[in-house]
Amino acid sequence: IMCSLSLPWLPPSLTVASSAFIAACLSSLLLFWFVSKTRASGATLILVGILINFTFQSGLSAAQFYASPEDLAQITFWMFGSLERASYSKVIIVSTVIISCLIFTIPRVWALTGLRQGDERAEANGVPLKTIRLQFFLVASLLTSTAIAFVGVIGFIGLISPHIARSVFGEDHRYLIPSSMLLGASMMLAASI
Repeated sequence: IMCSLSLPWLPPSLTVASSAFIAACLSSLLLFWFVSKTRASGATLILVGILINFTFQSGLSAAQFYASPEDLAQITFWMFGSLERASYSKVIIVSTVIISCLIFTIPRVWALTGLRQGDERAEANGVPLKTIRLQFFLVASLLTSTAIAFVGVIGFIGLISPHIARSVFGEDHRYLIPSSMLLGASMMLAASI
């Protein structure tokens, strides 16, 4: 959602990133709350995610309706997504976020792999379900919002590359995470070229 918070101590690019992170955290926490209260199936979880997406999409449509022509052009450019406005400062910010998230994730890859085996088996193997889910909802929110804030909505990379990597390298997240990153970056560069 393109909400421009008035944060005078942040440069405009970080204001958009901060706004994106807040919106991503809100949607992730709402989804996390729903899962923790209902223990819903995967299909129900997807439907709730779609509902949250439509809610934020309606907010974006309202922003477009009330935006000035200049803001509307920026929103439209952001919705298409592009690497055209990349700069070294943005690369440094995104790289810092990615490296920080990797440092956090590497010691916990066993828990992510355990989650793929189902809740009962993961719990039996010592995975703290609520803690791990909350942590990785926030990590995913941070990674997604940072990427989207700087390059716009380019959803097909995040949807396709992990599934291709999973079919090639399997469920072990020690291999799945780096292969998803490399495959996603390669697909992004190929699409941009």
